Amino acid sequence: LAHANGHTEVCNIFVEHVRASGCSSDLASPTATWASTASAGNAHALGESVPISEPASSLKDGADKTALLYAPLGLEGHVTCAPRTLASRQGLAEDPPPPENARRVEVLLSDSLGILKTDAFAGPSSVVQENGNVEGDAAASGVASSTRFVWREVRALAEVSDVLRVHEGRYVRMIQKACARLQPHLPAAPLPPGVVKDDGDENGGGMDGGAAGAIPSVQIGHLDGDTAISHSSASAAMQCCRTVIEAAEMVMNPSTNVRNAFCVVRPPGHHAGPTGPVCPGGLDSDADINTTGNGGGSSHGFCLINNVAVGASYAMHVGSRKYGVKRVAVIDFDVHHGNGTEALFGTVVPSTRTYRYSTPYGEGTTTTHVWKPWLNENDADNLFFASVHGYGQRGRGGWYYPGSGHTSDARGASRDDEQPNAAAVSGIPELVPNGTAEGV
Repeated sequence: LAHANGHTEVCNIFVEHVRASGCSSDLASPTATWASTASAGNAHALGESVPISEPASSLKDGADKTALLYAPLGLEGHVTCAPRTLASRQGLAEDPPPPENARRVEVLLSDSLGILKTDAFAGPSSVVQENGNVEGDAAASGVASSTRFVWREVRALAEVSDVLRVHEGRYVRMIQKACARLQPHLPAAPLPPGVVKDDGDENGGGMDGGAAGAIPSVQIGHLDGDTAISHSSASAAMQCCRTVIEAAEMVMNPSTNVRNAFCVVRPPGHHAGPTGPVCPGGLDSDADINTTGNGGGSSHGFCLINNVAVGASYAMHVGSRKYGVKRVAVIDFDVHHGNGTEALFGTVVPSTRTYRYSTPYGEGTTTTHVWKPWLNENDADNLFFASVHGYGQRGRGGWYYPGSGHTSDARGASRDDEQPNAAAVSGIPELVPNGTAEGV
């Protein structure tokens, strides 16, 4: 543990104590490695680095489990369209669902349709304990060791301190207040004539718990033309973050047998920068938020809180101390550029951010200084982000939202203090900017 956390002085003390006690022949790995590398005796004085060998293989040798974690509010709490729109599997022609809706979770988790509920993933009935091991029916039947996938439902919410490591506090409060203003329940809406509720339950009930012929409704608001929210959306986003954090814990913790993890979460997050939408001209642009250009405008792109960045910052900030984590990498693969995640990675080095504003009396700009390290001033050397996505320019064939992240757009770790607009983002949007809060 001393070695894993970089405490070389403590490591030296242990090594010298074990050698002095004459027990070195009984040392177990990796203590044996410590003793052998320090076998020169007093050649390494306290305070000097002991050349300890790194493990020959990767983190957590022998771990063979994949954890499947899911946040239930992604299905039952974050509502982006009229529930009746999803009542028919085909949707209603006059009221098509938006691309980001609860079906994204249902196709993975519903009992009748869920891919992750098939035999290939579910396996024997099992539960995931706090140590990440499989217990229950699987353990009782003696097949726990052959069960590759273990499950965990995460209902707790992330601590706001973990979220504020990457996002600005005012932005988080804006989302919370916008959601709190929306009604959590409206009278059940009847199904349109000729539409049959289709949720895999022959009796007409289903995942939403409604009666046949009627579907409970909620009030829906919008942060922009793309991004819809409901009363529980902020909680759902915080639950997503907690899910990713718990996945990171299960993978980092050497006492578990979990090697990797897959999280089923919504709302998504990779377009959410420090204060929401990323500047439309790209990360280095000082373009106005309303500039059309090649960017995605002021859209959140369905995203609220960047759960991946929250999990990555947790792995660096907490994992470095608890488990000796040295480096963290995020690989984003999606048809859209992960511009929000890239912007959040950019704030770990000192930078400035310029905003434009307009009043009835004139226009101007204001510049703020930004530095949100996840661990220390060496973050730039120990963090890596890459996005694989579609890219095109307006008027030149295909164009992909948000219009940033062109091929080989690479930036290294800059140590120059206050790099201008190293991670420029838009200003804070108004609470439900278009003023809409419609009941559906």
